[in-house]
Amino acid sequence: MATTSKNRPYIESHSALRGIAALIVLLDHLRAFQYLPQDGFLGGVFRVFAWNGPAVFLFFILSGFVMSYVYPNPVRWHHFFVARLARLVPVYEVTLIIFLALLFYSHSAGPDISPLNVIANVLMMQQWCPIPGLSSINFPSWSLSVEAFLYVFAFPALIWTRSLPWRNGFYVVLIVVGASWESLFYDIHWPTAANAWFLPLTTGLAGFGLGFSLHSLMENGLQFPKRISVLAVALIAASLLWHMLLPSNYTRGFLTMGFTLLVVAGVDPEGLPSRVLANRFFLYLGDISYSLYLWHIVVLNVFVRVVMHVMARSHVVATIFSTNAAICVGIIATAFAAATLSYTKLEVPFRRLIRDRFVRPKPGLHQAAG
Repeated sequence: MATTSKNRPYIESHSALRGIAALIVLLDHLRAFQYLPQDGFLGGVFRVFAWNGPAVFLFFILSGFVMSYVYPNPVRWHHFFVARLARLVPVYEVTLIIFLALLFYSHSAGPDISPLNVIANVLMMQQWCPIPGLSSINFPSWSLSVEAFLYVFAFPALIWTRSLPWRNGFYVVLIVVGASWESLFYDIHWPTAANAWFLPLTTGLAGFGLGFSLHSLMENGLQFPKRISVLAVALIAASLLWHMLLPSNYTRGFLTMGFTLLVVAGVDPEGLPSRVLANRFFLYLGDISYSLYLWHIVVLNVFVRVVMHVMARSHVVATIFSTNAAICVGIIATAFAAATLSYTKLEVPFRRLIRDRFVRPKPGLHQAAG
């Protein structure tokens, strides 16, 4: 097993996958707000984007895989937690503050902004326990609360398993559980668990454990066939086509399996995913993915709560946004602009500032998944 993370190459295909997943979440939320067609031929076409659940699960898989990749034994825990704080907190807190300001400005119904819930959101702990009334104010941030939980509790526990003699068998179990998770709780749809408070946490644990275990087994000598990317692409394409023609929740499990294989295949720099995804647009999308994921709901709510209000009073604005297509273009363009500005002026500078202040930088580290 490797003992140092120095000089490990940056896996560009993983960054690109993260960017694609963030874009899919944005497009699926446009569908949820009914700005994209719901019925007919176009409705079927846009159903291809209706997989934000598996997309978020892909975030967790990538996060677990990358954490194992970046942090071989021994882990310097002070450096780890400072790096995670530098990665997650600045954009998270800024988008939360802006979302709260938007709620106060619009004076309309929205997420719970009671003092307890606001404090829990500021601390990124809103998904940690079953206290009634706790929820994510900026809705996508539920997964970041789960991610923080995984960093504090799950990752140290998984690092400890590296010392166990039966670790490989344990990792196989985690992979089986993670790969079947979406089918178990969403395709089969257990009524008692579908809305349970623990589902976000356990979903994150399943995806993170799956990713961590995949990389750990690869570090311990497991080799996958070179053509595994073909199977991954076939599974994903078949699932999306099935969902487009015959809408069904049963595609989530197959998508998860395809994503799992794609994450593995992406490690090979000469493989199909690396060659296809290593272009400027996908890499740019990967760079801004974390900011795009958090900013897009803020932008959506600006349009719903502010722009629509202005449209009722301004003929010019009403003319510009007279169609759903124009609204979609406006939301997507604004979200990309906000994410790009956030990445270049907030995310990267603050990450460097925090790391330079508290951690001596180490060359060659893979950027962790958001």
